[in-house]
Amino acid sequence: MTSILPAALSGLQKAASQADLAARRIVEAGTGAASGLATLSIIDATGTTPEGGLLQGVMDFRAAATAFKANARMIGAAGDMEKSLLDALRRDQA
Repeated sequence: MTSILPAALSGLQKAASQADLAARRIVEAGTGAASGLATLSIIDATGTTPEGGLLQGVMDFRAAATAFKANARMIGAAGDMEKSLLDALRRDQA
């Protein structure tokens, strides 16, 4: 469990950072659209249209959410493994 937990926590932090960046992209794309700047002829600094930034932001956010859930499940699985090990040790001592 000692090697699983740091990896899962690191994964949670990375996924949270990715979700934050994706949310910022979504907001920035939405702000451009709300102000009338989002047209297909406008390309932002990343080389995409504001609409493309919105789509990419939504896709990145979903990927980050999936990664976050997977790492959270990994923490749960590590806890289950530890419990099983302790149960087995208790049975051997009885």
